[in-house]
This record gives sequence, C-alpha cells and structure tokens, in this order.
Amino acid sequence: MKAKRNPKVSIIMATHLRPKLLARAISSVRAQAYAEIELIVVSDCICRETDEVASTLLADNDVYVRRNGPPGPAYSRNLAQKFASGDYFLFLDDDDTLAPHFLPSMLQHVVKHPHSVLYCDFYVINEEVSANGDMVESSREYVSLAGRSVADLYVKNFIPNSCLVYPRVCLKEHWTDTNLKSIEDWDYLLSVLSRHDLVHCPLGGPQIHKRAGAPDSRGRSADAQNEMLLSDYLHIYKKWPIADEAVREQRHKLLSQVFPGVLPNRWV
Repeated sequence: MKAKRNPKVSIIMATHLRPKLLARAISSVRAQAYAEIELIVVSDCICRETDEVASTLLADNDVYVRRNGPPGPAYSRNLAQKFASGDYFLFLDDDDTLAPHFLPSMLQHVVKHPHSVLYCDFYVINEEVSANGDMVESSREYVSLAGRSVADLYVKNFIPNSCLVYPRVCLKEHWTDTNLKSIEDWDYLLSVLSRHDLVHCPLGGPQIHKRAGAPDSRGRSADAQNEMLLSDYLHIYKKWPIADEAVREQRHKLLSQVFPGVLPNRWV
C-alpha cells in the first residue's frame, strides 16, 4: 500500500529592500521541522543584497523573482501565486518570522479541515537595534485570537497575514487588490471568506516583529500613511457591504474615532 504523502506548503514572501530581514525570515522557514516546503520570494526592485540572500538561502525547488512594474506587495503576491504549487499556502512578510516547529503543528489541524481557511495565534516581538545594527529582542507577548467573532473582521482586521493558511483552491479564486496601498491583506481575507469557512487553531507560531520608531518601509510620512489608510478603509467598506446594523454601527464608530471630524456621516 502506497504511503500517504505529507501535504506541500507554499510560503509566499514579498520583499522590498530589506535583505537582512529577508534573510532572517527565510532562515526561520528553513528551521521548520518539515520537508515539504516551497518558498516563493518576489522582489519588487533591483537590490544586489536581496539577490545574494536569495541565491544563498533558497533551495533548488524554491522560486525567486525580481519583477518589474509598480512597487508594492499586492503585485508581488499576485505574481507569486502563479508559481505556487502547494496543497496549502500562506503569506509571510519579509520582516516577520515563524517560530520553530510551527508548520508541523499547524498542519495537524489543517488536514482536519482541508477546505477551510485556518488561522492561529501569534507572538509580538518588540526589538531594539544594537550597536552593530542587529535586531535584539527586548520583550515578547503571546496574543490569542480565541473567541473572536468573524463579524469583527468586517469592521477591522485582527488576524495578521502570516497567521492564515489557505487551501490550494484559493490560488485561482482570489487575488490581492492592487488598488489598496496599506491593508490589502485584509481585503484578500474578506474575499476568501465569501467562499470558505474560517477555523481557529489554538497554537502560536508566526512572530510579528515590532521596532519602536521604525520608519515606513517606503519612506512615507505619517500624514501620507493616514491618508492612505482612510482611503483604503472606505474602499473596503464599499467593496464589502454588510446588512448587519450592529456591524455598520461599529464601522461608523471606528472611522469616527480614527479619523475624527474628517468624514461626513453619510460617507460611513
């Protein structure tokens, strides 16, 4: 009798001028106690150091693409999906990592729900920059997403991108919206939820790295970031309307708190 094979996992990484962080992210994937992993890294600009990281750390069955066109993770993720061949896939930002042994533990849950999207808890790691420029962990927090309502996702996203594992069918059904500039991963999740169930797994693994005072990755000012965030929220609320009056009220309240005095009531 032929032995049942382990499911293959594609990990999609969009990167932009962060070779040291990319190397850390790739190394965390390589440290997983799981063999059936395919890494797909897409860089959106010319960067010799990024090319060297990819050449050094990626395996023969991995994919590295340096693409042309507009910068941004949306275009990179859409391109990467065309190369993915895994039974399941997940997105990992180039400045985040996976804790050791995360994938084997997560896949034990995934195979029980082969047609659903699964999400897990995560760690927030606060960091400081050492004298030689390395990132040094200063504190760590485990964040549980247990008990959260799916309805909350139609108000504000609470699931980090790297906490979600998607079935292969989503590779052909859903694409990242390139009109969004800051919260495109939230829109992608809402698109998936229109066709698939969402299941929580009570385990941690993705590690979200935070550095106080870190600049925006594309050099955008705080005002520019705030303006883009407002535009993206309005885009998502219009794209994914909901009849639930309680959710509509929560949307109104959030916009009123985050962007006070900016929007007429009829807009929200």
